[in-house]
Amino acid sequence: MILFIAIALSACGKGEVQDTAKTTDTPAERSDQVKEDTVKEEDTGVFSSIKEALSKSISLKCLYTDKEGDSMTMYLKGNVMRVDGIKKQPTDPQVSEVVKDNKIYMWSDNTDQGVLIDFATIKPGEEYFKMDETTIKSTDDIINKVEEQKQNCVREIVSDSMFEVPANIKFLGETK
Repeated sequence: MILFIAIALSACGKGEVQDTAKTTDTPAERSDQVKEDTVKEEDTGVFSSIKEALSKSISLKCLYTDKEGDSMTMYLKGNVMRVDGIKKQPTDPQVSEVVKDNKIYMWSDNTDQGVLIDFATIKPGEEYFKMDETTIKSTDDIINKVEEQKQNCVREIVSDSMFEVPANIKFLGETK
C-alpha cells in the first residue's frame, strides 16, 4: 500500500514537471503571472522585509549570526523583540535581551543583575551597543541588522509573555 502511494505521488510529480516544461508564455504573460503570484503571496502572509512583516502583525523567529560566529535566536512581534543567545558550551550562561519602549534590557541566568540601555539617553558619539561594526542607537538599527539575514526568519506564533522583563532582575541604569 505504501509503495503504491509513493508510485502514485511520483507519477503526479512527473506530470507537473512535464506540464511546466511545455510553457511558452510571452514575456508579458509571464509578467502578469508574477503579479498574480505576488498577490497570492501577500494574501498568505509572506513578507519581503522584516519591517513589512512587523507592520502586518506577523510574528517572526530569526536566527542571527554575527561576524564572529556568535548566534542568537530573535523573536519579533510588533515593536518588541526578544533575543536569546545560543550557548557555545552547556556551562555557558543563557544571555537574553528584551527590546521594547526604545530600551534594551539585558540579563543572564547566572546573576540577579542586568543592564538597561535607554536609546533616548545615548548622546552623539557614545557607543553602548554594537552588532558587528554597526553602532545600535535605536530599535530600527537592530531591525536593519536582522534584515541582512532575513532569509533566516520564519513565521512563528510568539506569546506576549516572551517580551516581559523578568521581575527578579535588578537592571543597572534603571530609573524608577
